[in-house]
Amino acid sequence: MKKEKDKKSCLVIGYMNNNFGDDLFFDILFQRYPKVNFYMYPPSVLLENYKEVYKKYKNVIFYEEEDYYKKQREDIIDKNTHINLFPMICERAKKVDFYINIGGSIFIQNENWKNDDRFILKDIIKEKPAFIIGCNFGPGNQEYYDYFKKWFKSFDDVCFRDKNSYNKFKMLKNTRLADDIVLIKQSKGIIKPINYKKNIAISVIDIENNEKLKSKEVQYINFLIKTIKFYLKQHYNITLFSFCERDGDLKAINKIVSKLDEEQSKIKIVNYSNNINDFLKQWKKNKYVIGTRFHSIILSLAYKQAFIPISYSKKTNNYLSDIDRNIKVIDMKKIENEIPQRVKFNYIAKKYNSEEQFLKIDEYLKDGV
Repeated sequence: MKKEKDKKSCLVIGYMNNNFGDDLFFDILFQRYPKVNFYMYPPSVLLENYKEVYKKYKNVIFYEEEDYYKKQREDIIDKNTHINLFPMICERAKKVDFYINIGGSIFIQNENWKNDDRFILKDIIKEKPAFIIGCNFGPGNQEYYDYFKKWFKSFDDVCFRDKNSYNKFKMLKNTRLADDIVLIKQSKGIIKPINYKKNIAISVIDIENNEKLKSKEVQYINFLIKTIKFYLKQHYNITLFSFCERDGDLKAINKIVSKLDEEQSKIKIVNYSNNINDFLKQWKKNKYVIGTRFHSIILSLAYKQAFIPISYSKKTNNYLSDIDRNIKVIDMKKIENEIPQRVKFNYIAKKYNSEEQFLKIDEYLKDGV
């Protein structure tokens, strides 16, 4: 058995905004490699949240005791003020054995993409083992694609979760394809079929501030209200799930509930709040899923739940078409045309190869799994 000082150390980067799907990615990673010390740098205003989420893991190390952080915190009275952690992250990058960037939609072009901190980190890490897992790519223009085509070459492994992304880079020898990381739970037998015949989970997102979707907010909310009323009349139990309060899921749920009348008392709300197991416990009580969040659909696949996807981006369409081209999807842009009683649930029962997302990391660590 390795001594503590002999443990491998890893800088792990990903989307840290108390989003359930991404937090579950990290949870699977930390659980898989208990002999690795993971250094994690969530935003300073979310540090306590993330310490709570991963408190059971002795191999997850945060930065509250680092001198840089303590000095910055002393000079700031308001704990809701963001502290720039990047200098600390850069120093940690010099000391760790390897690097992992884990996440789903982590390569989307924005106006400031050329200043992505990950480019600097990769230069610091240089020849150390570096892995990207669980991702899809885009949208982005040709310049964006050409840059990443060169940049990805500097990694030991880049594993995509959808064919559309993989096909863009399959000419690179270090790229691979495997199912979404969350589906790894099914292959381990952790997630089992359920028998709650009259329970429906509905995943809601906030599109009020989304430039591409906000014109559909009224139609989206109206569709969900009609759907809720329809299934309540059929004596179903409805639970509305907020996967990320900070992204507005709970706000959107409250907006929907406020527009219901006597039905309000029949609606249950579950908001993800720093406890992955509690959220999953509530989720698996449902036989049916109407999901807008990408990972609400991934969870329905893992739990073998019947599902109706409400798609707001190509990543949902691309992934589901990889699984089965016959899956029926509600297009957010055309949601006003949908009638709840005519929408049919999909059901898919198959095995997934999510374990292969970790293939190259397993090979690197060898006896560290």
